[in-house]
Amino acid sequence: MSKRYVLVDWLKAACVVFVIITHSDFLNDAMLDKNGLFYLLCVNKAVPVFMFLSGFVFALGARNVPLGENYCLSRIVPKLLRLTVPTVIYYIIFVAVMAFTEDKMSLYEIVKRFIAGDFGRGSYYYAVMVQFTLIAPLMYYLIKKYALWGVCATGAVNLLYEVIWTIGDFGDGIYRICALRYLLVIAFGMYLAIREGNRIKGVYITAMAAVGLTYILLPYFTGYEYKIFTVEPWNRSGMMSAFYVASVMYVLFYFFGKAKGEGVISRAVCKVGQASYHIMYTQMFYFVVRPAFDKLIFDMTLLPLWSQYVMDIVVCIVPGLVFCIVDGKILGKFYKTKRKMC
Repeated sequence: MSKRYVLVDWLKAACVVFVIITHSDFLNDAMLDKNGLFYLLCVNKAVPVFMFLSGFVFALGARNVPLGENYCLSRIVPKLLRLTVPTVIYYIIFVAVMAFTEDKMSLYEIVKRFIAGDFGRGSYYYAVMVQFTLIAPLMYYLIKKYALWGVCATGAVNLLYEVIWTIGDFGDGIYRICALRYLLVIAFGMYLAIREGNRIKGVYITAMAAVGLTYILLPYFTGYEYKIFTVEPWNRSGMMSAFYVASVMYVLFYFFGKAKGEGVISRAVCKVGQASYHIMYTQMFYFVVRPAFDKLIFDMTLLPLWSQYVMDIVVCIVPGLVFCIVDGKILGKFYKTKRKMC
């Protein structure tokens, strides 16, 4: 990657906090109004923003790299290891906790739950990111060669997936772990990176914002229910919201893309953003064990509402930072050795 964008780390930090807030809300008597504008426009868009940034960062790192080399084992394997090792570490702990707090799982169920992404709040993210790692080189090649036509092609695949899922009424089991539902927002991220340094016309950004906001706010103001993008709870952050997410990201990168991130607070926020993947797992573990903690030790729902959020955020982030540091120190060299595979 030619340079590191501090804004990427800032956005990742904000999004992982929004993820924690969302999952905290399931335990804290629904403090957050999920029909309110703050939730609809900010909190609920955390994962789409993560996927946009994933596409953006991948495209920056894939410049001048042939398609075949992007699929070389020396590039693919380290990425898959960085995704899989923290996941496996967490999953082993998860299985152990389940053995003590619930019925022991059979080997079949252990394998099944891992594949299905059924091991905590947001556990579908691992499967989505593995798929992203495998399809991103092809998407990048398509968008780099055909520009907006490439974005349209990926968007068409995304739409086809949504239509098939709506007609088939297959439920949310596979839908939640499939990266196809994020193709358009990933493509928008790649397109921004490819056009780095070239302004995108304001009229296009305005049109995208209008489309995305209409999709998000029409049910809010009118009560209208869409006949597509109906799988809950992801119906609020479906494919069409990618237009809103991309327009906001384009504006943020235009104004803050060159930010240097100087200062103690900025550096601390960057560390949180860089550890966001590991924090995803510490928050999964926290929300697995917190109900037992509330029941057996101290019911945190008795605390003031604001303090519950603060407690959840801090308890998830601090161990996540430690997890990230330990993972990097112990396994960093191991990841790098796999770059010699071709």
